[in-house]
Amino acid sequence: MKKIFFPIIAAFFCVISSCKPDFPGGEGPGSGINITSITPLEGEPGTHITIKGTGFNVNKAKDLVFFNTVKGTVVSATTNSIEVIVPETNTSTAAIRLAVNSIPSQNSYTFHFFDLYVTGRVYNASGKSFARLWKNSVVQSYPDNSFSTALRLFNNGNDIYFGTNSGYFKNNTYVKLNSNSTYQGLINSVIVNNGNVIAGGPGGYYKNGTFIELPHYDAVSGYPEVEDIIAVKDTLYFAAYDPKGSTGILYKNGVPVPEEHGDRHALPLVVAARGQEIHVGGLNVELNPYATEWVNGKSHGVSPYDYVNDILFHGNDEYQAVSGSNFQTLYLKNGIRVAPTEPNSCFFAYSLAWAGSSLYVGGNLSSSPVREDSYEVPTFNSVPAYPLEAVYYRNGIKTVLPRGSYYGAMVNSILVVER
Repeated sequence: MKKIFFPIIAAFFCVISSCKPDFPGGEGPGSGINITSITPLEGEPGTHITIKGTGFNVNKAKDLVFFNTVKGTVVSATTNSIEVIVPETNTSTAAIRLAVNSIPSQNSYTFHFFDLYVTGRVYNASGKSFARLWKNSVVQSYPDNSFSTALRLFNNGNDIYFGTNSGYFKNNTYVKLNSNSTYQGLINSVIVNNGNVIAGGPGGYYKNGTFIELPHYDAVSGYPEVEDIIAVKDTLYFAAYDPKGSTGILYKNGVPVPEEHGDRHALPLVVAARGQEIHVGGLNVELNPYATEWVNGKSHGVSPYDYVNDILFHGNDEYQAVSGSNFQTLYLKNGIRVAPTEPNSCFFAYSLAWAGSSLYVGGNLSSSPVREDSYEVPTFNSVPAYPLEAVYYRNGIKTVLPRGSYYGAMVNSILVVER
């Protein structure tokens, strides 16, 4: 039975893998080749996975790893460990199969695919910036260089939205919003709620293309600029900034919420909800350090940082993307600092996402430590006078996004969608 069984399996494996018919005769599946674990078993194309087991070949060319019928790239191999780069299969899952010296292993595992979207910009040495969207670390053909930046991401089913200059993108289609001479600028945040597209920017927000002006907070205030939007069931919250009065304001269904608004000289950047709590993150220049989170209107300093750029809740835990004085921080988890894997680098965290069992952190990385007082901390709308790498970390493992020949690149937002 053994001599009959193996040729059938070997022939089948060659067909599904498009490999050469070089499987030797003789012993069948087993032969000491066994997978004991694969980590991780989820991620986007381009993810590095580690296969543990027995009977591997130290010559990586002899270790063939397939995801369904698509061959992965083996980076390194020992007798009990193989590192592989996950290929694109255009499927939601893939069976991981291994053959060593053309002999298939005893078992297989299932990999679950995500799609990773990152918005941001690249910039040249003179400081001019150009919008970028990366999908699974590949630069997309849109937006083109007529846009200066790509901002916060949002998905509604299979549709991907993000704001940009005077409008937003829905997938690869640009939707221009009519802006009068008073309210022109970036659309910072786009969401979809109850079938309505809500896009926020200078002066207020657009609902399905119709502009709705937000009221001034008080007599000394100017027009508010919406930085972020969330929907809690049918209630819309807008985190906004009044440049004239230097006031952070929280709007609930278009009305300022006195007990929950930010402070004078405050800049809110993100709004999030947990239960009955509304959290607003940003900075308050009247505090030292500046980084602040407001919970139902009560401010909490986030020491020793300058900006709270994003807030994410997962289970009972709160995660914050921060930047500022202590550059050796990947993110905060329940207020506790988690360090990046590069101890001698400066990292600015801007965006957080969770998919499956994976935490993603998007931000900007400088290859050497720089004192805070030697330059301005980069924000969403500023361009630094030094090169930065646009990167994301998945459970602490770094991936650098391609920037081509540009001087630097920056991340604004990260979104992970399970297929």
